[in-house]
Amino acid sequence: MAKRSTNKLLSLPVELSPAVKMIGETVLMYAIAASVVWYESRGLSFEKEIKDFTRANLWLLIPATLSSFLIWVFGENLIFARMFSFFHERTGFLEVLPATTAEYFLQVVNVFVANGALVVFLHQRKKVPWIAAGITMAFFGFLDGLLFAAMITLAGVFVPGSPVSAYVKYSVPALALFLAIAAWWLFRTPGTRVEKWLHDRPSFVAFRKATIPIYAELLFIRFCILAPQGVLLWVCFKAFHLNIPATQVVAVSPAVLAASGTPITPSGLGPMQAVAIATFGKFAPSTKIMAASLSFSLLHLIYRLPLGLGAAHTFISRVLRTGGTLKEGAQIGSITNK
Repeated sequence: MAKRSTNKLLSLPVELSPAVKMIGETVLMYAIAASVVWYESRGLSFEKEIKDFTRANLWLLIPATLSSFLIWVFGENLIFARMFSFFHERTGFLEVLPATTAEYFLQVVNVFVANGALVVFLHQRKKVPWIAAGITMAFFGFLDGLLFAAMITLAGVFVPGSPVSAYVKYSVPALALFLAIAAWWLFRTPGTRVEKWLHDRPSFVAFRKATIPIYAELLFIRFCILAPQGVLLWVCFKAFHLNIPATQVVAVSPAVLAASGTPITPSGLGPMQAVAIATFGKFAPSTKIMAASLSFSLLHLIYRLPLGLGAAHTFISRVLRTGGTLKEGAQIGSITNK
């Protein structure tokens, strides 16, 4: 009996508080980012990197990175408002802004919680079922994949000698796959039982309702967000006295931005530096590229911090009290009612 009781005791799961879970996830997130940065910094001079930081032209760096950040925030807020209006209920630009700013701030604290902020908004404010809300956000990711694949392919074809041409062998099949998926939803009449089952799922409302004009509008907004980023990244490189041709920076920027969007590190910290060094290494010293790209990511993180003073603070405190799970977070009404 004693042995059985001991085994039962040992088999009990360890219950961690929501705060401990969140701290653990945050530490893991930054540990991954730091590991990638450390790996990419092997062989680089730490003293040289510090000098590069101190010699940066802040009159170029700060306006460029701040402009980049603001374009992301307000541009994505616009695309979310339009996307939610198309697929669910009419959603105003200001209505979704608290949820967008909450997501941006929470990416500094915990990427896993941040990804649920807009899902909570859809469920709480628009009464969208959880799965449908999640798939609507997956549709946003689908648009990103389609546009990034197209931009990388076009840059590799039309900018001779660009380092991005090395990624074309991946972007072309990816683009073909995304187009095939879009074409299936747009034009295919389901013939098989599996196709009918997938097509009729209520949760796939975004894919089912999307039309060519909707694709065109959402992709255009997304392109208007992405297009200036290459120019602003080039300005950041100029702030670090890097003489990389603007055409090359703009051509490679879709690959750099795609790396920045990785959901496992904040602001792409780590993956962005890896891609930047791999693609721009033949144009400039790696130490300067590391310093410039690291500044770009770190400043984006700093700009997110003031967003935590409002809706994000309420969101994160409620998540901590409810255990950190998405469905339990259904009681989070503050970010949707401001």
